[in-house]
Amino acid sequence: MKSDSLVESKTLREAHVDRTEILDKVKKLELLPDDVNASMELTAEYFEVGKEAINSCIKENRIELESDGVRVLIGDELKSLKDLGVISKNTASFTVVPRRAILRIGMLLRDSEVARALRDRLLDVESERPKAEQPKANSNSELLHFQKETHMLGVVADMLRLPDSGRLKLLGDFNEQHGLVIPLPAYVDEEITESASALLEKHEVGISAMAFNQLLMHHNLLEKMERLGTSGSKKFKSLTDTGQRYGKNLINPKNARETQPHYYARTFPELLSVIGLTSN
Repeated sequence: MKSDSLVESKTLREAHVDRTEILDKVKKLELLPDDVNASMELTAEYFEVGKEAINSCIKENRIELESDGVRVLIGDELKSLKDLGVISKNTASFTVVPRRAILRIGMLLRDSEVARALRDRLLDVESERPKAEQPKANSNSELLHFQKETHMLGVVADMLRLPDSGRLKLLGDFNEQHGLVIPLPAYVDEEITESASALLEKHEVGISAMAFNQLLMHHNLLEKMERLGTSGSKKFKSLTDTGQRYGKNLINPKNARETQPHYYARTFPELLSVIGLTSN
């Protein structure tokens, strides 16, 4: 498996993000006095890139990295760092990056030799196992094929930017196809969504769904995607990571390899404002 697969697949990153012991095996990681977090500068030094590269990575993957504990300190927590002399007394805010988030950044950064070495080390599991533990090739072919299928399942879910409900549907179909008896929740607690046409009509916005989509694409909230079909390429639309603040990508009931963007009624007025429209 190529190390860049970690860059492309959130599912793979989730599978490896707890292996923070790898960080010091690749390179010595300097931390703040709390021995838990690093600063943006220390993170940049570890990966031998500029601070702006780390900042961009956090902005582009904010949801993932905030779930790992990346946060901006203010108030008493900020004051404690000032009292320790870690930062200047005039610092208004300070971003801390825990080890888990540093590992995830390593799985996301493309232009860093240290990050690439980190990804290679994460995926080099088989070579580190004792030979006695390694399965024979002829008895492992079916398992290897199954692992490839599960990997591709994650890649497809990430590529289509599916919400939890969509991922559950894919997993349910996968279970049925392979005769697996793996319990899955019957539902996920997700906000109800509606089509663009329905919400535009409810808000009495005098614009077609097609024109609405064009505005979303202009603001990088929606993008056209393409897949190969039996009669040539097929185009469909997908909400970008930024666009998913206002909706989610549902699996197209006519083709599981396509998505249909739906939008949250609660944030639809805000979305209209972002693209320069108003509701009546």
